[in-house]
Amino acid sequence: LSVGDMWWGGEIQNGWGLNIVQQAGSLFGVWFTYGTDGRNTWFVLPAGTWSGTTYSGAFYSTTGSPWLGVNYNPVQLVATAVGSMSLIFSNANSATFSYNFTSGPFAGTSQSKALVRQQF
Repeated sequence: LSVGDMWWGGEIQNGWGLNIVQQAGSLFGVWFTYGTDGRNTWFVLPAGTWSGTTYSGAFYSTTGSPWLGVNYNPVQLVATAVGSMSLIFSNANSATFSYNFTSGPFAGTSQSKALVRQQF
């Protein structure tokens, strides 16, 4: 199943989504959404495992060195596990995105959202 692409909640949930990069059976996901203050925030799913058509793993928030206009300092990268997520693919164009925050400002929040592949 080839799922690497931009995914989102559709027009009724415009403004957030998930970018998935796929290499063979491995996925790397970047979830772009909004924080408790309404500002943009990002979470990463750097690894996971497949069980049938479900891909799941831990997701992280990150902080680090600025890189624009200055020399990047890789030792400043801090990745903090904040929960778990799963992607259940119905087919190559639709999925269910479920997540559970275990720490951070959203601790205790669990939801499932329908995703569709973003058409270009």
